[in-house]
Amino acid sequence: MARASGRFRSRWPWAVLLLGLVLGALAFAGGSFALQRVETNAFCTSCHTMQTPLAEMKLSMHHGNRSGVAAQCADCHVPPDTAGRLLRHLQGARELWHEQQGTISTPEKFEARRLLMATREWGRMQAGGSAECRRCHAFEAMAPDVQKKSAYAKHQRAQAEGKSCIACHKGIAHDLPRDWQDPEDAAAARVPPATPAG
Repeated sequence: MARASGRFRSRWPWAVLLLGLVLGALAFAGGSFALQRVETNAFCTSCHTMQTPLAEMKLSMHHGNRSGVAAQCADCHVPPDTAGRLLRHLQGARELWHEQQGTISTPEKFEARRLLMATREWGRMQAGGSAECRRCHAFEAMAPDVQKKSAYAKHQRAQAEGKSCIACHKGIAHDLPRDWQDPEDAAAARVPPATPAG
């Protein structure tokens, strides 16, 4: 009897390890499946307050374009790396709370908070270097013979300055907030016009 219990004791760590591996694999597969489900347009727009941004996105070049590639909500709003994805989904809990509270339950309430929501999202994208944009767009892949010369020059300058996509491309898929003003436009407005010499 002592011999059997000794044999059991020597196999016990391997059984725990095997059980841990099986449970880990199941958790990973389940988590991956769950992330794929919550990163669909159907899930993102299941709250009626998201119908406004969906309608805006459908009118943008990110939905209807000559290449036939239609971006999904998660393509732009969920970082590509695993840690970023998980963090973004945890942040999404706050959005669900606001949905339940009715914070943006009417078009008027949505518009009243649009600047706050957009600024928060732009900041998040800026902090991540616009990694979501770079899934499909890259400075290195931009062809000078296809872009307008002025656009290509701006992209080259932005790359040299270390700018991320969202620094220049706000409002690319959704309407800009009414109260938002481009800092470059605001700076230009503050500069007095040059007076003619004479």
